Amino acid sequence: MKKYINLLSKKKDYQKKEKFFNLFRKITTLLGIVTIFILLSLFVVYQKIKSQHQSLLSKKEDYLNQLILKKDVEKQIIYFNEKSSLFNNILKKDVNFLPYYRILKTYLPVSTESADISSIKYDNQKIVEFALSFSNYEDLYNSLSNLENEEFLNIFDDLTLQSINLSETKIKNYQLSLKGKFKTLPIMEP
Repeated sequence: MKKYINLLSKKKDYQKKEKFFNLFRKITTLLGIVTIFILLSLFVVYQKIKSQHQSLLSKKEDYLNQLILKKDVEKQIIYFNEKSSLFNNILKKDVNFLPYYRILKTYLPVSTESADISSIKYDNQKIVEFALSFSNYEDLYNSLSNLENEEFLNIFDDLTLQSINLSETKIKNYQLSLKGKFKTLPIMEP
């Protein structure tokens, strides 16, 4: 008598297992393909990020090189800004003497015929001290009365005679010292 071993006795169980392994094989293959696709996508993204990073690094290096090259220009700009602010401060404190001096030189011959300005001192409150010198006593005497001329007095808010110096050495020199305050003038072109 022959005996057979039926290894496939449980055909249904085998088919279930075969279906399961077939499904498992398909899922594993699908997961493998998805994993490869994800890895390729990550590699592409990584390469893009790496190239962007390299591009940013090269731009940064270029900018740093330009900064190093333009350091002198920056120093000059800083120097210019400092000088500009210093100049503006000086202009704020400037006494603006020239227009007032011109007016004094213009109106002085009206009030005195032969006077010369020997010294002048002016500040930013428009206060002026000046000395007039004369070569002879008669010119000094005539000028004293002419200093009260309306045209001459109209350029001052206040004007007083400080001193009269009569020195008769080898060179006769007569001096009048005056102190006053100029009226505010409109802005004039030099």
